[in-house]
Amino acid sequence: MHFIYRAVFVSVLGLSVMLGVRGFAQGDIGKGSCSTGTDPCTENTGDIGKESCNGDHACTTNAGDIRDDSCVDVFACASNTGDIRDASCNGDHACTLNTEDIGKDSCNDIVACAFNTGDIAKHACNNHRACAENTGDISDESCNGGQACEHNTGDVDSRSCNVASHDDESFSCNDNTGDIGPDSCNGNQACRENTGEITENSCNGLEACKENTGDIAEDSCNGFHACLTNIQDLPTRTCNGLFACDGNAGKVAKNACNGDDACRENSGDIAKSSCNGFFACKGNSGPISRNACISTGSGEHDACQGNQGPIGDKSCIGNLACEANEASIGHNSCSGFVSCSTNTGPIGSNSCHGNGACSGNTASIGRNACNGDRACLGNTLDRGPGECNGDPDPNTGKGVCES
Repeated sequence: MHFIYRAVFVSVLGLSVMLGVRGFAQGDIGKGSCSTGTDPCTENTGDIGKESCNGDHACTTNAGDIRDDSCVDVFACASNTGDIRDASCNGDHACTLNTEDIGKDSCNDIVACAFNTGDIAKHACNNHRACAENTGDISDESCNGGQACEHNTGDVDSRSCNVASHDDESFSCNDNTGDIGPDSCNGNQACRENTGEITENSCNGLEACKENTGDIAEDSCNGFHACLTNIQDLPTRTCNGLFACDGNAGKVAKNACNGDDACRENSGDIAKSSCNGFFACKGNSGPISRNACISTGSGEHDACQGNQGPIGDKSCIGNLACEANEASIGHNSCSGFVSCSTNTGPIGSNSCHGNGACSGNTASIGRNACNGDRACLGNTLDRGPGECNGDPDPNTGKGVCES
């Protein structure tokens, strides 16, 4: 890559000499500038501040105004046409052929902003090829890290697309095409090849929204692989946690799918405030209504992992409550530890409350039935409305209709 850039500018210089370019207006040059290196300011027409444009061909054919302590190194600002602020564009080919304005302390390192055509604010685009061939506007303190926003075409708001250590190979928003809001897409490959619009405080973490194609609202998709390859539009406060919506293909409403692996590889539609907790709806394929599939208590896990049936409002509350369920569950049913785990029979509303209440059930259960610990554990008979309610036998510990 460095050979390509250098070859381009050697050719440009050679052509200029052969043609005997004349008549250009030399810009004002400050103290300590254009003083070291081979032909550092040949055919420059821009005004140059102090201690700038030092190095072989550093500002050759530059046409932009350059402030202090900038454009130092080989071809650093060769053929640049944008205005460059203090302490910017230092490094081999740092701002070669840049066409837009660059703020203070930006675009420092090898090829950092070469061929850039987007406006770049202060403290941005620092490190190896950070914004090379970028076409989007970059705001303050963004795109810092190796190749962070290389080939980016979306506008990037403040404090986005960074890595904590300005890692040499961060790729935070490399090849991104969507607009990115403030405080978003921070982490290695966080939004690499993303095509969706991402708003405030979202998609932070290693590969959090890599290859995402959906629009993502504020406070969403934060965590390692949180929304990796997601294809759905996601609303406010969703999919936060490690692998939270990794590979998700279902529609997710706001305040849903929060927790590690909460909706990983989910394909069912998730309503508001549902599927929260570790592994809550991992691998789920059934539609989930509001305030359902919530993991609670110690561990907070697996409320509806692997569920295949439709789940009603406020149902499947508790660890493993409806894990691997295959049938429809009505409203306000199946609360408690393994309450309806591995159930294969349809369950009506207000039923199966209690630890193990309908776990392993294979028959139909009506409304207001099978409430109590182990009430219909392993049940194989159809139960009508209001049947099988009560506590386990105090002597045997067996549920009222346990098989």
